[in-house]
Amino acid sequence: MKSLLLLSTLFLFSFSASTQDRFVSADYNEYFEWFNERSQTPQQYEKGALLYVFGHDIKVFNGPCEQAEVVTQLAMGQQVRNLVSFDEAFNVTEEEINGYGDIWYQVGGKDKAGKTFSGYLWGGHLAKAWTLHDFTGDNRKELVMLGLSPSPKKSLKDIKAEIRILQDDHLLYQKIVPGLCVFEDCGSSVLLRILPDAPVKGAFMLEASTMTISCFAGIEKAFYSWDGGRLELVFHAEFTNQHQYANQAFKLSNDQGSVQLCRFSHEDKNYEPVWACKVIELAPPKDNAENKPKAVPLVRAR
Repeated sequence: MKSLLLLSTLFLFSFSASTQDRFVSADYNEYFEWFNERSQTPQQYEKGALLYVFGHDIKVFNGPCEQAEVVTQLAMGQQVRNLVSFDEAFNVTEEEINGYGDIWYQVGGKDKAGKTFSGYLWGGHLAKAWTLHDFTGDNRKELVMLGLSPSPKKSLKDIKAEIRILQDDHLLYQKIVPGLCVFEDCGSSVLLRILPDAPVKGAFMLEASTMTISCFAGIEKAFYSWDGGRLELVFHAEFTNQHQYANQAFKLSNDQGSVQLCRFSHEDKNYEPVWACKVIELAPPKDNAENKPKAVPLVRAR
């Protein structure tokens, strides 16, 4: 539903000529198609789509409100199936919870006890994008999800998304993405993906991005490097107004001991990030003689 609405809006505004670079122009048509081919957002609104629970002990109700009877509770990472096609839905209920406006999904599946259920789940408790990747190097892929931060929003400055990595249904790691707008009121398409062999062969980057199409266009992207134990933000920017929030140089090492210093450079014609990397020289180890601790002088009794 959202992708169709955004596409129609895109075409509506593509004929408006404006000197302001944030207004939608025909230049965004190709990028819009590229983004939504990779985004999970269009599939979220389809009947039968598999969705992932983003929070802990999330309640499913027998009606689209928190005052309804609780049907069951679900664990983080559990799959549910969307039971309604939003293109065909006559009425979709939306509610604001913790300052975030999102819609209610009618879902079904099996709970933690294996019991079949159906009911309503608020969209802010679902992952907005997800992928699989082996973060730990044990040849088993972890589930990585991008969703809404549970911290309340009282102003626009409070908007936060969150990346969560699950290993065997246990939360392995989580990372706040400040300012990334992934709840329904934003009207954005959401993308979470792994870029293999980036910025160098054998490494990988994680991208968390949104694209919003309306009277104004917004393309916001954040890239993270995984150091083996945590995600390091290396680049975060709003592309349509060319505002950078972060562009950090980061180090990568290989088994041969070579170390490279990398930084985001630009996007190529296929909208893929290009990284500028250079090998850096490490300081040679000092001679053993220099490394030896100095002898402590003896104090002799007189």
